Amino acid sequence: MKMTKNETNKSAQTELASAYDISPELNAAVETVHFALGRRKTLDEAINALPKAISDLERQASSLTSELGSVEAELALSSGAQAKNLEQSCEQLNDTVSKKEIEIKRAKSKIVALEGMAPEMDEAIVTAGGLLNMEVGFLAGDIKSQIAKEMRDAVIPVLAVIAKARVAGLGQFNDFLAAAYLPDPEGFMIAGGSAIDVTSNYRGLNLLDRSYSTPETDALVAALKPVRDAIAAVRSHKPYIPLANRPTPYQIKGSNEGPGGKPAPPLIHKEIAPHGSATLKADAPYVIKGSSVAAQRHGTQGVTQEMNIAAQIAAR
Repeated sequence: MKMTKNETNKSAQTELASAYDISPELNAAVETVHFALGRRKTLDEAINALPKAISDLERQASSLTSELGSVEAELALSSGAQAKNLEQSCEQLNDTVSKKEIEIKRAKSKIVALEGMAPEMDEAIVTAGGLLNMEVGFLAGDIKSQIAKEMRDAVIPVLAVIAKARVAGLGQFNDFLAAAYLPDPEGFMIAGGSAIDVTSNYRGLNLLDRSYSTPETDALVAALKPVRDAIAAVRSHKPYIPLANRPTPYQIKGSNEGPGGKPAPPLIHKEIAPHGSATLKADAPYVIKGSSVAAQRHGTQGVTQEMNIAAQIAAR
């Protein structure tokens, strides 16, 4: 049965929409990627919070242990009702310290357990990324086929114009006809070269080499945004690094954070130079010209030359 014009247009629109639509499988792949990345993020947050919690518990346990020692010391010197009260305090403190130590052990065991789950989560992310890439490949293939079909339909009016150039001839269109090239996207491949080599011999304005957008391209950008975001998220994923293998921050010895405290600035000693002005103290003491020290430093010849120069100046 022959289709009417309206039915043909409706069928073409349906085919166009299906080619650019995001499939349920691709949407599911995107959701799987975000779910896998979300689990790793939760794992990282849980592990990163444990070291501080352990440090707080250890500090509390240390304080309670010190307090317990003080109470036990008082108990050793007490008797009667006071000793009984101190014994009860010791039992309570000892019970509290024991509970803190149990919490510390549990927290450390939790780190081991959580870090043991990291490889499985990383593998799940890699698997989800591979599934995403496969579905993206299917979508890209459908879009490529549709664009190739649209391009073949769109080039027909251009062929009519080029046909006039071929008929006109007269030697004015030889270079143009030799350079006019619009490959079919399907089956096109650059062999023995690169994309730069293909266009390196073209001269003049390329009408296809310009930015151009339509409502359809804008809608396609919006539709593909979740897919692009998921691809970027997978590419930026890094395998988990256990706490024990992470680098520690560099700390200058003697800084405020360290036990040595902040280093004191070097002291600058001053002395009065022979001319009366203040000057920085040099490594070597000031030596008067002609002195025995100068003779030792510069030799007898150097001292003699200085004395001769002084005598010539006085004679003038």
